[in-house]
Amino acid sequence: MTDRRVYLALQGGEGPARLRPLPGSLWGEQINDVRWFDFRTGVWPLDCFIVDTPRQALESAIAIADLDYDEDAEPVRGAPAEWYEPEQGIGSIDRLLGFRGRRAAAVEPARADLVALRAELERARLEGARFHFVEPCAKAAEQGDEADTP
Repeated sequence: MTDRRVYLALQGGEGPARLRPLPGSLWGEQINDVRWFDFRTGVWPLDCFIVDTPRQALESAIAIADLDYDEDAEPVRGAPAEWYEPEQGIGSIDRLLGFRGRRAAAVEPARADLVALRAELERARLEGARFHFVEPCAKAAEQGDEADTP
């Protein structure tokens, strides 16, 4: 288990945008080992769904919290937030849950959390919502400031 704080952000569908903390068991190195996934078919490690620039984190926070902000303020640099279809996350979770042998043993500590996240993404799919994962803005800003500077 890791102490990473990551949140599920949902946009669209029924009701206002939502943000929910996710358990640290979902962010371990073994669960997100890129060798276990097939990028050609769109089955990615879960951490590939984390928005990765300060602007993306800010846009998600504004959407989730429905914050007021000054439209005349200088814009935050970076790419707009990317939202994913729930089927993409469900495919990744199904891949993890389908492992056998040594890989299954690595996933086992997170199995209940994966099943719960899959159910939440399935509800989002039925509602017509999209998702991404967000790390707290302070961490995103630390990692992304240089990348967003022209």
